[in-house]
Amino acid sequence: MNIKALKLVGNRIIVKAIEQVLSSGIILPDVVEDYPDRVYKVVAVSDDYEEGLTVPKVGDEVIIMGNCCVKVPMLDKSYGMIGLNHIIAILPSGHSDKLGETYHDEIP
Repeated sequence: MNIKALKLVGNRIIVKAIEQVLSSGIILPDVVEDYPDRVYKVVAVSDDYEEGLTVPKVGDEVIIMGNCCVKVPMLDKSYGMIGLNHIIAILPSGHSDKLGETYHDEIP
């Protein structure tokens, strides 16, 4: 099934898991699983979200709370659906490769 064929309702987005290599060398595969600090790429955003919410754009990378990504059975195992209220942060471009590293020296 094509992602564009899905009609998202309410404050929802569809995300795709990104394969990540943590600074410890652990590889997180590109499947939807409940890992803490997991980074996903936004692939679809509902048009039906509440006013006043911070809404990521398609292509943004987001960190979401663990245990809240719902697998979408008709899509590949690397896709999931989440509510906007489960997004912890929207990452600046190119920062997902730094997951697992410390950012204290980047804070002004």
